Amino acid sequence: MAEEAKNNNQKPPFEIKKIYLKDVSFESPVSPEVFVQQYKPALTVDFGLDTKKVDVEEDTYNATVRVTATCKDAEDENKTYFVCEVKYAGVFSVRLSDIDLRHVLEAVTPTILFPYASERIASLVTDGGFPPVLLPPVNFELLFDQKIRQEQQKVAEDVAAGKEPANN
Repeated sequence: MAEEAKNNNQKPPFEIKKIYLKDVSFESPVSPEVFVQQYKPALTVDFGLDTKKVDVEEDTYNATVRVTATCKDAEDENKTYFVCEVKYAGVFSVRLSDIDLRHVLEAVTPTILFPYASERIASLVTDGGFPPVLLPPVNFELLFDQKIRQEQQKVAEDVAAGKEPANN
């Protein structure tokens, strides 16, 4: 019974504290002209991740996913139909080893946050008068694994070349 009470007082190794919209921007530099001309879109999507520790004592981290959708004219790259950028963030409590912590911050948290950002992009683009942009899911686990393999290969190449491996 005492063991069970002790386990109930332990904090979980991973906990979502808060998910929130951090920043949003939508710009359509060629409106309203774009709505009366032939629309020939060429969409590019870029995303990034930023993480930082916000509370040392509570092992609390903030992760922010940035998604930028840029739509230009397929025939005239200088004509931008719209640029939409969304930053969705979350506050997470993470009590894990350094290896597991990195995995959670770089693969798990963006997997949680990306659908929120994607939905907001679709909504903003539609509100801007354009057809919705439905972003496909992103496999952050695969991207994380690729990043780890690239880092390991770089270290192996540095060792083979007689260089000191960089500390990450």
